[in-house]
Amino acid sequence: MDCLYGGSPTIIGCTFTGSESSGVYCYDTSPTIVNCLIFENVGTYGGGGIYFDYSNATVVNCTIVNNSAVSGGGGIHCYNSNPTLTNCIVRGNTPDEVFGGNPPITYSNVMGGYAGAGNIDADPYFVNPDESDYRIGPGSPCIDAGNNGAVPSGIDTDLDGNPRFIDDPFTDDTGLGDPPIVDMGANEYQADATGMMVLPAFGFYSDGPNGGPFTPDSITYTLQNYDAIPLEFSVGKTAQWLELSSDGGVIPAGGEVEVVASITAYANGLANGEYQDTVQFTNETNHDGDTTRLATLVVGVPIPMVVFDFDMEPGWYAEGEWGFGQPLGQGGYNFGNPDPTSGYTGDNVYGYNLEGDYSVDVGGPYYLTTGAIDCSDLTHVELHFYRWLNSDYQPYVYQTIEVSSDRAGWTLIWENGSSEIAENAWSAQEYDISAVADLQPTVYIRWGHEVASAGAWAYSGWNIDDVQIWGVEQGMPCPWDVNDDEDVNIDDLFEVLGHWGEGAGPYDVNFDGIVDIDDVFAILGNWGPCP
Repeated sequence: MDCLYGGSPTIIGCTFTGSESSGVYCYDTSPTIVNCLIFENVGTYGGGGIYFDYSNATVVNCTIVNNSAVSGGGGIHCYNSNPTLTNCIVRGNTPDEVFGGNPPITYSNVMGGYAGAGNIDADPYFVNPDESDYRIGPGSPCIDAGNNGAVPSGIDTDLDGNPRFIDDPFTDDTGLGDPPIVDMGANEYQADATGMMVLPAFGFYSDGPNGGPFTPDSITYTLQNYDAIPLEFSVGKTAQWLELSSDGGVIPAGGEVEVVASITAYANGLANGEYQDTVQFTNETNHDGDTTRLATLVVGVPIPMVVFDFDMEPGWYAEGEWGFGQPLGQGGYNFGNPDPTSGYTGDNVYGYNLEGDYSVDVGGPYYLTTGAIDCSDLTHVELHFYRWLNSDYQPYVYQTIEVSSDRAGWTLIWENGSSEIAENAWSAQEYDISAVADLQPTVYIRWGHEVASAGAWAYSGWNIDDVQIWGVEQGMPCPWDVNDDEDVNIDDLFEVLGHWGEGAGPYDVNFDGIVDIDDVFAILGNWGPCP
């Protein structure tokens, strides 16, 4: 939808989706946008959700989610505009939520955080985002968290025509105004639940390397009773790597109880892979609210395996103005920002012209190329490093990152786009290179710089530091091999029998806290060479 050339239109209760040139485009207008859902739109340049162009709008109780744009402002792009947003949900937009200007945003849920009174950054608990149901569900931090005073006069219903200003008795009022407090987003939570409610509304996900630790190691579920009578409940699971703080009890009328699900020491002996179990919550009184929560444990996550901290020069191949050493804090004389004066850690970096701005003579690409990196025993390989980059945009200047397993065929994993990059601080970068690097004995990374067209502007260019290769090391744990001879045999059985009755330790091979007959069965069940 376009709002063009003057005026102050009011847009209430609309849904904008599927557009390939911004969900809402405003030029030289001052609209008021209320109770609108803006999702899954694509901005050709910027502003997948909303593009404000010389427009100062008022946006209240809108949900702006899962939009995208080629350049800045997947959610909202502000060009010479400073719209005011209140009581909004702005999340899941790419490449960013809000771009440009300095729009005042308050009492809103903005992914990644945004400075402003009452703002939060938290899962809104949408009812079913996979099916584009972006109503907030029970337990949402958006409930009773808005600013009553921002709702325009006469607006007493939400996007679906349901009443606004509905109080949820199980949610603390964190917003502004006299109760009931308005919710954030286009839809008001109607608080019409009965029976048992289990919060949070999502499952438990934990991950970590072989042998642990696993993070997070627990989750607390709150069981709420919306009925006027006590409810008996039970909780169950099956996996040995998961334990519950309670298997049941009574929820008082109108009250709540907590149940903690935790990762056990048994997880330390699990092999690489994904493990799942289902936690079952049952309302034994009337079965109103019976529900399940999926528990997922991932063993074997990428961790740093190869580290270049640049305390010493690694001897990488450098072309053009690429160099190793301490940057001098120069450049950025006319465009962008200067180089740093040191690395992210330590003094040294690899940079493109450590003494200031790069040359704007047409030429390149010029590459900084690593030596061979051995990833033959790694999967899920990732590239991590810190970047301080200032550069003109394409088609004038191209900045790239590529990966290869043979230095013959190169795969592009990142390039700059149609907007300048002007950084004045180090930023962490992370790229999945597993498609090229997994289980490869030689992996090469290269950073490229090319001035492709006359008329390019001079910036201070690349600075990189603390390059790391992360991965999951292959090979499976073998806790039953207590004597570490890579074979589960009679010697390990004798070791366990010799420490009968002891508590947790290397002879407690099933990680249940005691050396007993179950450990004997575990050894017998894994008899033979370690995997």
